[in-house]
Amino acid sequence: MTSICPADGEQCSFEDCTCSNSSHVRELVNVSLDGRPCFACEPQRLPACTEVYDQCTPEACACANSRTHVKYNASTVDGSLCFYCEPVAGTFTFGRTEVLMAVLLVFLLALWRSGRQPCRLKATLRLPRRSGDQHRAIRVSQQPSEPLRFYEEVIQVVGDAFDAIVDGACELFSWPFRRGRGRARSA
Repeated sequence: MTSICPADGEQCSFEDCTCSNSSHVRELVNVSLDGRPCFACEPQRLPACTEVYDQCTPEACACANSRTHVKYNASTVDGSLCFYCEPVAGTFTFGRTEVLMAVLLVFLLALWRSGRQPCRLKATLRLPRRSGDQHRAIRVSQQPSEPLRFYEEVIQVVGDAFDAIVDGACELFSWPFRRGRGRARSA
């Protein structure tokens, strides 16, 4: 004897069951850890239409997300009706191309800023002790007492990169304002 499958959407039955509502279909909604199927009754849904360029679905279908995609009719080479979905005009999806462009922009900005950064070595000018050579300065590099550990170097490089990106962005956004002030002064 078959039982009635649950139709509330939160439960399923491990027994062989049928749907009490004829507009619903029995679907496999879950599988237990030991491999037993679990069934429930759900409203009958159309299959999803293709979103692939230059292809269409030959049977009745619906868009997977009707808020972001619109369903269109088309015909195959032999003239039979088929359907496909495309993004709604004006819907912006942040895809691989946009991510790649953003990463490239950040990389170029960091590269541009790194070329404009002054040398990060701690260096001072020390005059020689002889009184006759006071016009000649000797550059002396101050080295830390012990070398940096690997994680300290990584933190320093990441910090320098972040500083370069922030400085570059600030300089890039302030450039039009500085350019405008220069024109106002010359007028």
